[in-house]
Amino acid sequence: MPVPKDFRQYVIQASIHTRGLNFQTGRVLPIFLAGWPEKFSTVIYAGDLPFGVPPEVARVVIQSADSHYRVNAAPACADIIWESQQEDDHVDVIQHLDWCCDVFSRYLEKLAGAVPR
Repeated sequence: MPVPKDFRQYVIQASIHTRGLNFQTGRVLPIFLAGWPEKFSTVIYAGDLPFGVPPEVARVVIQSADSHYRVNAAPACADIIWESQQEDDHVDVIQHLDWCCDVFSRYLEKLAGAVPR
């Protein structure tokens, strides 16, 4: 019978779907950089994409200096990803998901996120 120590965490991804959100690249970037500078410090990409690109494609991608944390933000969704970089990397899943919920709540608040259900 498998036990927790038989498993290794490689990637943990938390996502929200935000179709209908008032997404603006210029407003999204400072939410993460100022809100959690210890986690999100390196901008990989931030910009508007041509008309017709699906709303699920990220317009903002930011990661931590150690590459453990990454956020992808798009008009229709946002993802927070923790990724293992070494064999002994570990994150407390419950604490991580609790933190993700806080990040998503503040993200939606800042964008006045009344999202239709």
